[in-house]
Amino acid sequence: MVSSCKCVFLVFLCLAVLLTPGEVCAKSMLKANGAEKWFAVQGPCSQFPDCNKHCRELRYPLGGECRQLETGVKLCGCIYS
Repeated sequence: MVSSCKCVFLVFLCLAVLLTPGEVCAKSMLKANGAEKWFAVQGPCSQFPDCNKHCRELRYPLGGECRQLETGVKLCGCIYS
């Protein structure tokens, strides 16, 4: 019985990983004005009123910015290159 529970758990885990939107990754690369930027997503902009200041406090020299995804969610991302 234990092995069947493990199998069901692994199936649901794999489905969750496969169905998670690719836009909400911890690290993502966006193109802006022809330049590629790497962002470390911190969370929704509602939790970080000043995204740029938050990222500079975390020692990201390029700061950060809020970006709106195609789904309408605005996320604070710290720029690291």
